[in-house]
Amino acid sequence: MAKINHSNYLDVVDSVWSSAKSDGIMHINSEEKSFNGEKFTIQGKELINFGTCGYLGLETHPELIANSIVLTKKFGT
Repeated sequence: MAKINHSNYLDVVDSVWSSAKSDGIMHINSEEKSFNGEKFTIQGKELINFGTCGYLGLETHPELIANSIVLTKKFGT
């Protein structure tokens, strides 16, 4: 890894992000045509979504969707 100029935090961020991208752990794409919030596939591996609370499946829960519509109509976005 190249020397980092620690006096400039943007150099540090750039170095970390560049390394993560080259190591294949950042800027990767899911292979799904749709997303249920719980699992997704990357490079042929089915993975659980711990990036959000998606592993609970709440993003697509019908009651939460219906109630969010009711509350959005009542209070706005």
